Amino acid sequence: MKKPKRKPPLPPVAAPMTPLDHCLAILKVIGVSEIQYTLDGEGDSGTTTVDTVHYPDGLSAQLLPPLTIGLAEYGGLLTLADLLDELVAELPDGDWVNNEGGYGTVILRPHETDADLRVECDMTYREYDEDFEDDDFAPEPPVDFDEAGEEEAPLVILDDPLHPGRGVAP
Repeated sequence: MKKPKRKPPLPPVAAPMTPLDHCLAILKVIGVSEIQYTLDGEGDSGTTTVDTVHYPDGLSAQLLPPLTIGLAEYGGLLTLADLLDELVAELPDGDWVNNEGGYGTVILRPHETDADLRVECDMTYREYDEDFEDDDFAPEPPVDFDEAGEEEAPLVILDDPLHPGRGVAP
């Protein structure tokens, strides 16, 4: 059996989009021209915060619109803001959340045609102080001296009854 020819032919299949490309496409459709995040972290934790959301007409906001874009784990809803927070946290090249951590900004420009300018990441990483040791702040062991500065006698526990003579019948 002969296959019928399709008119018009199907367009070529595009390469799959990354989650970041998907979010940038959504931002472009909803009219966001630029979104700026602040990142700050140290000691095994970090935060990503939306600073400003810019629109082409010059308006700015501090929040993205509450747009559901999928399902999260355990049946919850995944919003654009939640997914962008996760993706932006992974964009810096260095480790900005562990140990001394780091801070900086990430700017997303969904309308930018140059792929290198769509995502701008400017981070500063805190340096580890080689001279610092956790033992520098360890508490001093207790010293057995009284207020006069003389060594106290060790505590001796006797095996005598606490109240001699009580409870004894005459």
